[in-house]
Amino acid sequence: MDGISRWVGAWASKVRQWFRTTFGTQPPEHRPAGDGPLRSGDIAGQPPREGGIQPRSAPAFMLPVPPAIAAKLDPHLGLAWSLIGTKDWRQLKSRFGIDQQSTLPQSLPLFVHFSSRAMGNDALRTALTKLKLDVPEFYYKERESNSALSLVTARIALVPGDPGQVPDRERGQVALDEQLLAILQSGLVERISIARSHQPCLKDSTRDIGLFPGRKHNGHPLSGQGIVIGIIDDGCAFAHRHFLRSAMVGNRRIHMTRVQHLWDQSVSASMEDAKVGWSSQSPLPYGREIGRVAIDQAIGPRVAPGDRIDEDAIYEDLNYPVGTVGQLASHGTHVMDIAAGNGHSPMGAEGVAPHAEIIFVQLPAIDIDRPGPALDQHIVDGVAYIFDKAGTKPAVVNISYGGYSGPHDGTSGWELQIDALLTQDNRAVVVSAGNGFESECHASGAIAAGTSRSLHWLIKPEDVTHNDIEVWYDGTATLTIALTEPDTGHTYGPYALGAHEFLHQSLDGRTIGHVDHASPGINGDSTMLVTLHPTDDDFGDANLAPARSGQWIVTLTNTGMVAAPFHAWIQRDDIGPSGGRRQQSRFAPQDVDPAMTIGDLATGQHTIAVGAYNARTHEIARYSACGPTRPGRNFKSRPKPDVCAPAAEDAAGRGVLSASSLRATPTRMGGTSASAPHVTGLVALILEYAMKHTATSIHADTIRANLAASGSNRLQFNRHQEADDRVAIKQRDVWADVIGEGRIDFATTMHKLFP
Repeated sequence: MDGISRWVGAWASKVRQWFRTTFGTQPPEHRPAGDGPLRSGDIAGQPPREGGIQPRSAPAFMLPVPPAIAAKLDPHLGLAWSLIGTKDWRQLKSRFGIDQQSTLPQSLPLFVHFSSRAMGNDALRTALTKLKLDVPEFYYKERESNSALSLVTARIALVPGDPGQVPDRERGQVALDEQLLAILQSGLVERISIARSHQPCLKDSTRDIGLFPGRKHNGHPLSGQGIVIGIIDDGCAFAHRHFLRSAMVGNRRIHMTRVQHLWDQSVSASMEDAKVGWSSQSPLPYGREIGRVAIDQAIGPRVAPGDRIDEDAIYEDLNYPVGTVGQLASHGTHVMDIAAGNGHSPMGAEGVAPHAEIIFVQLPAIDIDRPGPALDQHIVDGVAYIFDKAGTKPAVVNISYGGYSGPHDGTSGWELQIDALLTQDNRAVVVSAGNGFESECHASGAIAAGTSRSLHWLIKPEDVTHNDIEVWYDGTATLTIALTEPDTGHTYGPYALGAHEFLHQSLDGRTIGHVDHASPGINGDSTMLVTLHPTDDDFGDANLAPARSGQWIVTLTNTGMVAAPFHAWIQRDDIGPSGGRRQQSRFAPQDVDPAMTIGDLATGQHTIAVGAYNARTHEIARYSACGPTRPGRNFKSRPKPDVCAPAAEDAAGRGVLSASSLRATPTRMGGTSASAPHVTGLVALILEYAMKHTATSIHADTIRANLAASGSNRLQFNRHQEADDRVAIKQRDVWADVIGEGRIDFATTMHKLFP
C-alpha cells in the first residue's frame, strides 16, 4: 500500500469514528436498514428527520466527503460517483459509457488540471501513475514544447463487472471513491472533472465564400497541398474517389488514399484487424489505428477492370463500417468532402482544399447513436492526436459537434485544453456554432436579494432518455434550487451550495433523479446540476422510478445580500435510440432566451466558431446558434460566432450537396455541421500560403481575427422564422449576436493577411 492509500484509509477511519461519536450512528454506507428514514431533501449522513420516506438507494457518496471538497466537486463527476455508489449501472452506461456488464476494460474518463507546471515529464508521469491516472502519451510529448499545457485527459481503469473498484497491484483492487479522494487530496491536481457528451450539429456554396474563381492569391494557386486537415467525426470514406490520389504505373492506374492516419476510437484491434494493418499499440491510449500504407494495400486488389473501385469490399476487408448500417451517407464523409474533397467522382464538386492531407478521428459509435458517454474527452484527445501526427506540418482541425452543457464562457475543461494546444503556431481548430437558436433550451435573468425566480421545464411523456438542467450563477451570490413535480405538486429541496443528493419520490421513496450544487470551475462561478430519469414507463426497478412528464417548476431563490445573475441550459438530448427531436425537453416560451445558445465547444478563446447561412438566399439559418459567450465575475463576454458560412445552397434550404459514404452519388447535409468545414478548408489555404509564400508562422488568433474582420454584413433575417408566430424572439432582436462578424469572405481575408 503506498503512502497516499494509507493516508486515505486512515482518514476514512477517522471520519467514520467522528460520525459515530457525533451522531451516534454509522456513516450512511454502513447504516442498517432499521436505523431510520432518510427522505427527499435530507442530507446524506445527517440524522434522519421524522415523517420521511425510507429510500431504496444509498446516499450520494460511498465515503463521506469533506465539505471543502464537496463544494468544489464537479457536479457531473459527483453524479458518476453517486451512480457507482448506488450501482445504477443503466444510467452510468447511458451517461458516461461505462458498461458494468462488459468484460472489456472499462475506465472513468476525466479531465485533470495539474498544479505543478514546473515538474518535468518523468516526475509528472510517475506522480500521476501513482494516482492511477493514465494520461495519453501525446500530451507528455506536447508538454515538452508547450508550457501552456496544464490540463490533460486521463482515465482511471475500473475492474470489469464492478466499476466501483480500481485494479491495484498490491491489494488486488481499491474502492474508486477512495482513489478519487486520494487524487483530490494529493496536492498535485488542482481539480478533476468527468467528460460529457456531444452530438453532431446536424457546391455553389464555395462560390459564395470568396473562393471562386481561380483559387489564387497574388498569382499563387492554393489547394491545401502540404497542409493537414483533421476531421473528428463519424464515418471516414477513405476509399471514396474524392479522397484518393491517382497515378499511372506502366499501363495501370493505381489509387492511393489521402487519409494519412485513421484513429478509430470505438474498438481495439483484434487479431484479425492486426493482419490487415490495424494497431492498438502505444502511444495510442485506446481504440485502433491504421495508416495510409495499409489502406492503400487494401484498395489495390479492389480496383476492377474499367477502373471501378469496390468501396464496400474495401471497408469490409478492413473491418471498418462507414456510417450507420443501411444508410447511404455518413456525417463525417459529408464534413470531410466540404473541407477537402477533390471532386473526382461523377456529379462531384471540389471541396475548399482539394489537395490537403487528411487525418481522421472516428468517434465511438455508441457516443453518436445515444446521447451520453464522455464524447468531449474523445474529441479533445482527437485534437491532440491530429497535431501530434501532423508533426511540423501546419494543421487545422474541424469539429462539427456540440451540445448545451458547461459554463459557455470558454472555461470548460475541454475548451481550456484545446486552447492550450492552440498556443503553438500553425495550428487552428474550427467548431460549428451549434443549432440551438430555436431549441428553447436557455433561460437567463437576475434575481434580486430575497426574491425567487421560477423556470418552467417541459418534459415529454415516453421520453427514453435522461433530462438535465445546468444553472450557472455569480459565485459571490447565494442561491438555492427547488423542484416542484407535475401533478403531485411535491417539492424537492431547496438545495444549497454543497448539496449532492438524490431525489426520492414521495410515493415509495424510489429515486427519480439527482441534484449537485457546487463551485467547480476556475471562473469563480457556482453551478447547479439537476438530472431526472426518463419518463418512459419501461424505465425503473425496485430502486429507480421514471420521472413524471409534464411541467416541472424549477425555483431559484436568492438567500444572499447581492443580486444573482444566472443562466440555465437544458442539456442537448435530441438524438436518442428512438430518434427525432421529441426527446428534447424545453423551457416554456415565457422563459426562453435564444441568446448565448452557442455550442459548448464553440466558446473557446482561440477556436473559430462558425454560424450558418443559405448561400442562395443569404438568409441566416433559423437554427444557427446565437452568442455571445456568458459573462462572469472574472470573464468578459466575447462575440461568438466569429463568422458565418454556407449550410445550404438552394432556396429551399436543403443543405449542401456533398459526398456521402458507400456511394458516389452525393447527398445533402445542413446545419452548422456543414458551415464549419467551409471555414476549415479556407484556413488550410491560409496556412498553405503562409508556409509556401511568406515562410512565416501564423497563430490561430491571427487567423481568427482576420477572418472576422473580413466578414460581410450582407446577410438577411430568416423569412420563415419571421413569419412563425411560435418564435417570440426573432433573429432581428439579437442580430449582432447571431451573425458575429457576418458572412465569410476569403478574398478579403487574404488581402488583409497577405497584402
